[in-house]
Amino acid sequence: MDRGVPTLSAPHRVCEKGKTLTVEQTQLLKLIGERMVKFRVRLRCHWDSETGEVTQTAETEGDDDDGSSEAMSE
Repeated sequence: MDRGVPTLSAPHRVCEKGKTLTVEQTQLLKLIGERMVKFRVRLRCHWDSETGEVTQTAETEGDDDDGSSEAMSE
């Protein structure tokens, strides 16, 4: 830390692909502004308060049901 800012004098690996992150690793990534995951929310149905009906939305091509998030390539 240099005046409260995380500073590295040499390359350092914070995490490895496929391994669970520790609390300390997530805090380091947060401090340096590194985003590792992109989250998506898909609307599958909606409720109409006036009619009380639930309507399923049209699914688009490429929708997957595994609920997994995809790693960012940036």
